[in-house]
Amino acid sequence: MHSLLRIFTLAPLAWCLFSCSSGGSGGGSSGSGGASTPAPVTFPQTAPVATILNTPDDSGFVARRASFENADEYHVQYARISDPTTPLTDTHLDRIGAAAAYARGATGNGERGLVIDTGIRGSHREFSGIGKLTQEAFYPSNSYSPDPGGSASGHGTFVASVMAGRRGFESGLNMHGVAFDASIHFAYLPLGSGSSTLPDYSLTDLESFVPSQVEDASRILALAVSSNSSVVNLSFGVPNTSVSRFVLADLQRILRPLADALAQADIADANKTILVWAAGNDGGRTIEDGTPVDFDSPGIFKTLAYPFPELRKHTLVVAALDQDGTIASYSNRCGLAKVVCLAAPGSDIVAATYFGDLGYTVSSGTSSAAPIVSGALLVLREYFRGQLGNTELVARLLATANRTGIYADSDVYGHGLLDLDAATRPVGTAVMGRNHAPVAHTLLEVPSAYGNSVSRGLRGIELVGFDSLNAPFFYPANRFVAHHRPLRGFAGWLSDEAVSEESTLLPNIPWYKSAFGLRMTGYSGVFAFSGRLASKPDHMLGGLRAGLLVEQGSHQQAKSSGAFGYQTDSRLAFLGYEKIWSLGDWSVEGHLLLATGKADYASTGAFSASGSFYSSARLMLNHSLPTTRTQLKLEQPLRAESGSGEFEYAYSRTLNGDYLYTTHSFSLVPDARALHLGLQHERLLPVGEIAFSLNYALNAQHVKGQQDAWIGAGYRWRW
Repeated sequence: MHSLLRIFTLAPLAWCLFSCSSGGSGGGSSGSGGASTPAPVTFPQTAPVATILNTPDDSGFVARRASFENADEYHVQYARISDPTTPLTDTHLDRIGAAAAYARGATGNGERGLVIDTGIRGSHREFSGIGKLTQEAFYPSNSYSPDPGGSASGHGTFVASVMAGRRGFESGLNMHGVAFDASIHFAYLPLGSGSSTLPDYSLTDLESFVPSQVEDASRILALAVSSNSSVVNLSFGVPNTSVSRFVLADLQRILRPLADALAQADIADANKTILVWAAGNDGGRTIEDGTPVDFDSPGIFKTLAYPFPELRKHTLVVAALDQDGTIASYSNRCGLAKVVCLAAPGSDIVAATYFGDLGYTVSSGTSSAAPIVSGALLVLREYFRGQLGNTELVARLLATANRTGIYADSDVYGHGLLDLDAATRPVGTAVMGRNHAPVAHTLLEVPSAYGNSVSRGLRGIELVGFDSLNAPFFYPANRFVAHHRPLRGFAGWLSDEAVSEESTLLPNIPWYKSAFGLRMTGYSGVFAFSGRLASKPDHMLGGLRAGLLVEQGSHQQAKSSGAFGYQTDSRLAFLGYEKIWSLGDWSVEGHLLLATGKADYASTGAFSASGSFYSSARLMLNHSLPTTRTQLKLEQPLRAESGSGEFEYAYSRTLNGDYLYTTHSFSLVPDARALHLGLQHERLLPVGEIAFSLNYALNAQHVKGQQDAWIGAGYRWRW
């Protein structure tokens, strides 16, 4: 793209575009050019490596990610310009894990980024669509057009499309930007290309240059605010001004007015405009006397965060990588800017050109890498639904960058390689609820008597969990709801006597089958205690039984954990009527049970339930012989007939980091009544018993229209 660029000199220095450097290896230090002898300096080290959780994505994640990865736009590359049949290979979007972010629903939709650059060909198809592109004349006056045409529009067209070029053109050669659903606000700034041989700058040059740029910096920020752009891409700068050439005190004296203009001191951190700078392409360049240009650090303007710490929270500097993932030979290293620096692909990037509305070209340079990071910030803003402040987004992008292998060298790569996959996953342990319980440990097990009432009541509701960087992650509430399935069929038949023991405390009298009994049952780590008063069901009036069931650690055997609390106690008082009609080997049994009870969920948990009224009924036809028993059973399992649940949950957070809670109430009555039909045959053996059964359930688990069927066989050995 050298042919696209033109020279435009401002004051004694040239603002230059950082693109398409031929990129010799470079090295060494430039001449001092009148600067004071540099003194040893120190700079804060990069933050600790973040621990990224491998939180499972939903079942459709893999397919959605593949749909992005398999698209031509995602893989467009240099070789395909001349031969579109060239096989698809990994490109810059693969290297930064963009498809994973897209599959999680983050594409930059609703966000807007500001590009300050040369002109833009606004009619290019990458900028088509209502609201995709807003153009704004900027410098030196509004009489200038953002689209001056010809080569003057080349660099800006390329940069803007890399950041947010549109997705959706699958025919012919094309590409899309990192934040392909974001919109672009574009401002025109005449810039120069810079040559491979550069002038040498002194402190005097810088001092005379800075005052004229203070007004420009103020206008950039004002434009960003007025255009609702949280991110500004700045793919330009002054070559051969590596910050390491100058004494820190001199930089702080000379650059203070410019730093003050960019510091946004009167704006809260959450709303500060993010400045994304290209690190520069000084690698392989020389000054006029042939001395290699120093490129161990970026230039002074993009490294303002070094002498002025107040800029660090909202500044990013981007170094460029070659196609093999190593630092590009032309790219300035992170050096003294490493605390705000990271790396992104920058070589052989395919993007839009000013040659026609369907034209594309290839470029290499940190100008290509910077808009990749700018686009990533727009993707994250959407993903976190505007609930993360801008300085938090910067911190997250740096904390989640890939710092393994070669990227651990912070002097070269800063915080490492941009990683959108990691940035859209929780860092550290994600927690939720007022008790800040781990998301991974959160579960609400629902008693079968409630059917699907809780799932129905929570439909469409999201729970918000927060990771160690206080970023919100949104989960469907029903992801944390499980429906307890009680022992059925032979599991219950086998366990009746294995897990319970009833003792008679009073002597048997004619009216009572058991005057008073105690039952203690243990299951799944839960202790339950019940007492009952029962009469004989084969009496002519039938039998009554009444009792109280007290559970510690569960509610009808269902337990909760995490944000729902770890301790649930419950009480259930019941009254039952039983009647048996016998005729020879045949008998008919009828059972009706009414109950009322309440569960005491943990006070810090997210769920609570009112007292409920329950019912169950059973009718059985039995045929009994000395060694066999056959039973036909029609049953309605225990079902809630009244009651309500209340759900308290965090649904959002403010830019200040405060969590916002709300409550939601719903009925605990299922939408249907389950009916179980079963046929069971039992046979007495010389040692033990054996049984077989066939079962069918209509409205299974009290869910309307849900059916279930099962068969079983069991053996019980007595000794």
